[in-house]
Amino acid sequence: FLFESQLKIRIDPSLIPSVGKGVIAWPLDSITVTQQFGKTVDAQRLYVSGTHSGVDFRASVGTKVKSVLAGVVEAVGDTDKTCANASYGKWVLVRHANGLSSLYAHLDLISVPKGQIVATSDKIGYSGNTGYSTGPHLHLGLYATQGVRVSALPSAACKGAIYTIPVADPKAYLDPMSYL
Repeated sequence: FLFESQLKIRIDPSLIPSVGKGVIAWPLDSITVTQQFGKTVDAQRLYVSGTHSGVDFRASVGTKVKSVLAGVVEAVGDTDKTCANASYGKWVLVRHANGLSSLYAHLDLISVPKGQIVATSDKIGYSGNTGYSTGPHLHLGLYATQGVRVSALPSAACKGAIYTIPVADPKAYLDPMSYL
């Protein structure tokens, strides 16, 4: 959170689609939201920043996770390899042509490599309970692409550990529900 708040990346709103229903597709076949985006009661209890950077969906371990829009797999990673039970665990970041990027986190299995082109609703992996997670679910993050980077950062949870994760200027975080 401290690193991200110092990024100060200029976000040009004209480079992202307007908020609206159906801009992106649902990432799961069965939808139950378990935590909303932003300053929720749970976020204030669970995260240093007090905000939740995406939307969480109920998903048993092994549930198929689908790309919300066509794009290119920008990066994949597993923070548990460096620092167990911290951050996103197994994650996939997809860059879309419309100025958005989507993040799928806490996966059990990743089915796509970096650089793969995916279509809307293509399988990108299976939901899990990796990283900093209170139970099996899918964390869907949505960003203004211009404001998100994949960086190697020191872990606050595991002193001395460095893991690679997507980071974004706080202004680049978007509420996925505003585009679903």
